[in-house]
Amino acid sequence: MKQLWQIYVMEILLFIVLLAGSVWISVPLSTELDKRLAQTAQGFVQKFEDNTGLSLSYSALSPSIFRKIVITGLRITDTRTGFVLANIHQVSLTYDLYTLLRGKIDTSLKKITVKNGVLHVNTVIHKDTLERLSSRSDTGNSSFSGLGMKIGLQATNLRVLVSDPFLSLDSQISSGSFSLGNGQIGGKLEASLSVLFPTFEQAGTVRCSVSLDTVMDLETGSGNSRVRLKSIDSKIASLSSLAFVLSVKDGVVGIDSVQNIQPFDIHSSWFPQSRTLTASFVCDRLQPFRWIELKNTDAMIRKLNKSFVSGSVDVVWKPESGLEYTVDLSSVLPTVFFGGGSIDCSLAGTGDSIDISSLFLQGLSGSAFLTGSYDLGNHIPEGYVSINGLAFPGLPAVSADVYVQGAADQIELLLPELAFGDSNWTSVSVQAGLAGNRIDFSASAYDSSGKLGFEGSWLTGTQSFFEAYASLDSVSVSDSLAAVFEIPALRPFPSQSRLMSLFKEYELTTEVYISSDFSSFSYNLPRLVLASTVRDGYYVLLSSNGTENGIELHDIEVSLGSKLITGGINASRNSFNDIVFSSTFLYGSLPYEISGLYSNRTLSLFGSYNLSSTVFFDVMGGINGRASCTGFPISSDPFLFSINLESDFTVQPDQTWKLHIQSASVEEMGSVLPLSTVLSLSGSVDPSGAFFDSVVMSDSASEVSGSVSLTLIPSIDGTQRVTFDTNLESGSGAERYRISGQLFKSADLFFEGRGHFEHIPLSRFLKRQTDSNYASLDFTLSGTPGNILATAHISDIVYRIGEFDLDAQTSIVLEDGSVSFSEGVGSWHGNTFSNVNGVFSLESFSGSMSASYQGVLGKRGLSALVSVAVDSPDHVIRSESRSLSQLVRIPEMFTVKADLSSLSWGGYAFKNPITCMFVRQPGITEVFAGKNRSVSGYLIDDGTFSLSSTGDSPLLFQADGYLDFSTVDITVNGIHSDLPRLTASGAFDRFSVLEGTLDGELQISGIMNDPDFSGNIQARNIRIAVPSVFSDVLGPFSFTLDGQGKNIAIPAFTVPIGTGMCSVDAAIEFDRWIPSGFSFHIATDPKRLIPLDITSSLVRIKSFFWADLSARYDSAGLVFSGKSGIERGYIAVSMAPDGR
Repeated sequence: MKQLWQIYVMEILLFIVLLAGSVWISVPLSTELDKRLAQTAQGFVQKFEDNTGLSLSYSALSPSIFRKIVITGLRITDTRTGFVLANIHQVSLTYDLYTLLRGKIDTSLKKITVKNGVLHVNTVIHKDTLERLSSRSDTGNSSFSGLGMKIGLQATNLRVLVSDPFLSLDSQISSGSFSLGNGQIGGKLEASLSVLFPTFEQAGTVRCSVSLDTVMDLETGSGNSRVRLKSIDSKIASLSSLAFVLSVKDGVVGIDSVQNIQPFDIHSSWFPQSRTLTASFVCDRLQPFRWIELKNTDAMIRKLNKSFVSGSVDVVWKPESGLEYTVDLSSVLPTVFFGGGSIDCSLAGTGDSIDISSLFLQGLSGSAFLTGSYDLGNHIPEGYVSINGLAFPGLPAVSADVYVQGAADQIELLLPELAFGDSNWTSVSVQAGLAGNRIDFSASAYDSSGKLGFEGSWLTGTQSFFEAYASLDSVSVSDSLAAVFEIPALRPFPSQSRLMSLFKEYELTTEVYISSDFSSFSYNLPRLVLASTVRDGYYVLLSSNGTENGIELHDIEVSLGSKLITGGINASRNSFNDIVFSSTFLYGSLPYEISGLYSNRTLSLFGSYNLSSTVFFDVMGGINGRASCTGFPISSDPFLFSINLESDFTVQPDQTWKLHIQSASVEEMGSVLPLSTVLSLSGSVDPSGAFFDSVVMSDSASEVSGSVSLTLIPSIDGTQRVTFDTNLESGSGAERYRISGQLFKSADLFFEGRGHFEHIPLSRFLKRQTDSNYASLDFTLSGTPGNILATAHISDIVYRIGEFDLDAQTSIVLEDGSVSFSEGVGSWHGNTFSNVNGVFSLESFSGSMSASYQGVLGKRGLSALVSVAVDSPDHVIRSESRSLSQLVRIPEMFTVKADLSSLSWGGYAFKNPITCMFVRQPGITEVFAGKNRSVSGYLIDDGTFSLSSTGDSPLLFQADGYLDFSTVDITVNGIHSDLPRLTASGAFDRFSVLEGTLDGELQISGIMNDPDFSGNIQARNIRIAVPSVFSDVLGPFSFTLDGQGKNIAIPAFTVPIGTGMCSVDAAIEFDRWIPSGFSFHIATDPKRLIPLDITSSLVRIKSFFWADLSARYDSAGLVFSGKSGIERGYIAVSMAPDGR
């Protein structure tokens, strides 16, 4: 036990001796170490400040006998500006204690560790400092140059900020480790990087992570660094990774790509001695937009990820020659671009110019080729572009040869012809030039009829200003519309074909001035002229001017032939930013005034004819309002309507809408409908259709009421369907209107319908009809607009013609563009038409009609076969279109031929048929009649009329003058006829004219349907034989026909008959063109009675006749008054069976 205690005592004494020895040794060693470190730190700080102009400070220096110094709160400050460049929380310096104690301070440092710090460099603020450091490095005066030591550098959580006018860099180094020794430097770095380029703001901040692995031989100056950028991202694009190798060998710096994902290679070299930079890029079927993902682009650009690029780019820069490069690339495009195709590009350039030897684009249906050059210094382009049927995205196929010319800061494009789809322009010229901060530009082109011009200038900079002038001289409106409709986004345009057809004949002439300082604008349009080149009197004139606060349309004049619209429109914003507008128009003789105000999401309209409307626009996108008017006139030739309306409407935010009509009435003011018929209705209209449950049509003829509906059936399999139904009848049920049917719209429009009209009064729809005139019919309708099948059975129609009614029945069929009618019958005032049959082709405008006629003329039966034939020489052109509007139009040229054959009167047949022909040609209608066209004439569209007969006609005349649908003014001169020849037709077998002539002139004037007659016709030396009544010849005698307004008077004249003598006077009355009455008076000379010698199969009278008689023949019949008798003769009546 004692021995164990002694052992413990010896161990304790040994520890105390060692502790005392270590203290004895470490105290002077620590003192020496602190002294050396303080000297080293003070020397280093002084040398650093002297060499860099920067000051070093720290909050604590903690030396350690364990070979490491810890510096806390290290700060590096720019002594000139006071700007803190670095603020590092902790810096650890690891050193070799033995080397340090030997006084070799420069080689004692083994490792530097930096933790949790920020470095911030501003290239503008620290320009002088950076230049000083650069110069010290270039002259080799760095305090760390030529060190033969081995040292390590480790950084953790170090932030580096660099500010520059061209970029702003923020890097966070998470870890970094580098070693320097044995003539080499190497290490690794992991960091995140954010870069912002102020001059390229649209890219936003570019972010990525960086990995660096580097090795460098300091003695030979050679080495390489492997750099990898990952997760590269910006506002406009992102890239998964990018790697490259930076190498230095024999003084040459090289950068080579390292990429295994995409087939491309980048190599660049910098030769410091010659200060030459070279770079090359080679790829083979590279898909750049799959490698680089573009952001915020439309669907069309995103589809570029399916494109391929192959080729090479070579770049060289030398101090003496500058930049030189060549490009030889080709690309395969996806189908969304030009239908799929390729681009081949071959060009070369320098820092001063670009020379494009070939740029060729091949699309599916077209191509484009470019060759030329561009002077970068003087901005001078020159070249040639050929585009052949290439359809650019959103545009139709374009074809053009473009010649590019330029001068300093100017460019001119010349296009001999430009094809834009089916639209064409010629002599197209575009110029632009830069003069300081002003851009001048101009353009001109010719279409099929006129010229377009545009010129102006744009002043850029702080005082921006834009002004332009555009002119159009006889420009074809249809050509311009065709160009607009060629844009695929506008096709199909509703009513495109109708709009094109409407403006086909119009040309536009105008000029407009525009100016703006981009805070306000103004324009002036002195006069716009839109005029038809085909029809006189169809044009639009207007003038306009305005600013950002309002516009004015004045001196508006719209002429639609016989109708003229004049007026003006003003719109402006008041001080409350409300929109106030007013307009005044005159349509024909109808005045209109409409004013309005838009304020606080409310539109108010008011005007003449008690027009009032208020529309509210709610914040959710809905609309509701009301509208009313009283006696609002609407003229649509030949109709004039007066409208009364009380209604309200709503439009929901989901675009569903409804119009509710409390009451509405439409009255035709008698301009066409003779009875001023009024149509009254109430109901509603919405997207599902129109429903009027109360409809009344009334006038003095009758009143019918009922309902009308039009229903839109929801689409099934892409087929749209509309049904309609009309049901109106009178209170007694005698008058009915039934119409029903439906429309189908899929690929084509198909319709079918049927109707029944019962006892409808014709006086409602036609003038000069009475209460006894009506029609009853049934009809059907089906087909497409180009192929219509229609039938109509007119069971009864009683139509007033003159003073008598036409009573008729027939059946009509429209099929394959032809109208046929069959088994038609009709009668009018004792005249009957039967077996009325015919067919007429609307396509060829040709057809024929035949009928049998029977009537009474002078109590004797009259019959004939009537035939009419129509033919058109331009039927080939008409047959190209089967639309209804084209089919029903009357062609410019056609012929109508009418024949009366088998003509007989009272049992006597005419030997020759009576023929008449009408020939219609553009602007004129010709007429021919008689044997060898002995009667001929013409009617020009301006109303000029002429008709004459030649020697082959028994009646000679020359008629000239004017006539149209409303007036007539014709003079008939040179009337002459040999009466024996005129009456030699064979129809007048009971008498014959032996001698006599007609001569004179006649004036016909007044309104067309009821003219006046003036003038006189002389009948001279007339001798007539009536062997069955007179054994003597009547005559010779003469008389005069005097035109006296609506009548023709025949003054009294004497007629000798054998030994007898009588006096005759007469008058003919006309109702319009038709003789309506005939009256005459005959009185014999008491001393010279007229000898009669009447012989017939039943009686023989031989006596002397005397008379004082008056007679009148009109629609009431033949009425005689007066007295007559026979004397001094006998009457024998045959009683024998054989008539003797």
